[in-house]
Amino acid sequence: MVIRDELPFSHVENMGFRDLMLEVQLKFDLHHLTSLVVVTAYFIDVDWHLHKRIISFCVIPNHKGESIGKLLESCLNDWGIEKVFAITVDNATPNDKMISYMKGMKELDSSNMAISNLVRYIHSSATRLANWRKCVSFENLDIKGIVPLDVCTRWNSTYLLLEGALKYQKAFERMLEDDVDPHFVSFFMDDDVEKRKKRVGPPTSNDWDCAKVLIEFLKFYYEATLKFSGSKVVTSHQVFPQMCAIYVQFEKFCASEDSLMKSIATSIKRKFDKYWGNVDDINKMLLIAIVLDPRYKMEYLLFSLSDIESNPSKVDELQKGVKDFLMHMYEVYKVADKYLFEKPQNLKNPNFELLSWWSENSPRFLVVSKIAKDVFGIPISTVASESAFSLGGRIVDPFRASLTPKMVEALVCTSD
Repeated sequence: MVIRDELPFSHVENMGFRDLMLEVQLKFDLHHLTSLVVVTAYFIDVDWHLHKRIISFCVIPNHKGESIGKLLESCLNDWGIEKVFAITVDNATPNDKMISYMKGMKELDSSNMAISNLVRYIHSSATRLANWRKCVSFENLDIKGIVPLDVCTRWNSTYLLLEGALKYQKAFERMLEDDVDPHFVSFFMDDDVEKRKKRVGPPTSNDWDCAKVLIEFLKFYYEATLKFSGSKVVTSHQVFPQMCAIYVQFEKFCASEDSLMKSIATSIKRKFDKYWGNVDDINKMLLIAIVLDPRYKMEYLLFSLSDIESNPSKVDELQKGVKDFLMHMYEVYKVADKYLFEKPQNLKNPNFELLSWWSENSPRFLVVSKIAKDVFGIPISTVASESAFSLGGRIVDPFRASLTPKMVEALVCTSD
């Protein structure tokens, strides 16, 4: 309609068009939707360089565990891979629950949505964006900056949206007060077509205050996510220290005199404790990874465990359990003992390269270094595997839509 009848883009915001879309019912099945699975292998070579390779990108008949298991087994057999140290997977159901609480808890949903709708409005047309930039210029803010849109399935996009929106809060408020855009107020009076209810917003002063509180929490998760999501660097040794730092920060938030911050902190920490509150449930390989970092070793592990576990005897028991597990892995007590009791490296050295250190010292710790290769080769995040689907989308563009699954797999694997 926009092209044929030369209608403006704002036509889709009219109530008549929206009512029509609410009544539209598709009468055909989307048979062209295809389920894909990607398998990415990580390993550290003899020169202590971390490698990532996509070894499979293929069609899967369904999402059942048995089907995925058979496909993975077939992939490993095709490549002649007999030894697998660890498997990192992405579980969709827990992620859905995680996203819902990471988006700010139920009591902050309306505040987030009000600001999100505000950002959606200025992005909806060039004229609206220009009007917003006038307000930005009037407030002497960075006119070249922009606030990113929110993505409902990615909680980190909420952090980036709130961070950007707060920088331009004065410009948004001026846009509302000066009525520079005649459609601004009416936009929030209309119904949200997707949610089939009145659109939330514009944000009030309380909404902005809530956003300032929420961003304090999301900041720690966002920074930790950046460290966990690397595909070219070792990540397994960073998980436990980051979780301990988040735990300590939450303790401070829970003791805050700000009632809103305390309420949010208590709610989020309850979810956090579900996965990290019981030290007995922590994956031992994450603790082993700390010990194998020459900057941390047992001293840091003991210090960190003391932060999250108040029972001294429990801390000693855990430390002994890690050491016993380490000895069981190595089966060479003296070799492991020699490494553990050497003085740790300088933790504040910004130029420290973990794999380079092990490359230089592997002749001294022949057994320990072999285990270090396996432990540090564990990917903590599935971000690298998920990025393969973006690569697949670029390969299977409209001009290559007829490519066979085998050809697509070959192109994706060789492009990695």
